[in-house]
Amino acid sequence: MLRSQSERRSFVIALKVTAIEKRYLQACAKKAELSVSTYVHRLVMERRLKKPATLPPEVFAFKGQLLHLCGALHPFSQKRLDGDDFNVLERAEVKQIIQNVAELARQINNNLK
Repeated sequence: MLRSQSERRSFVIALKVTAIEKRYLQACAKKAELSVSTYVHRLVMERRLKKPATLPPEVFAFKGQLLHLCGALHPFSQKRLDGDDFNVLERAEVKQIIQNVAELARQINNNLK
């Protein structure tokens, strides 16, 4: 399709990418049956390159759990720093917190796979 003089692309914008990014763009352009330049042009013009403004909810949930665990561990660390020993109830609470940390680690591991 021929474009009028005013519609022709006459400016060049250089874009530096890594080798992997270049291969990815080439593969995407090929899949879309476009040249790389046309593919990138459409991406930019359609604003598909915008990054999400917020993190996924799962990240915030993990952050909340970690902060909760930190708050639960703080009194125990203070007691140990003061040189006091744990009583039976405190030992049980520490064991429960250790189990919570282990479960959180398993959840994080499962979500990263």
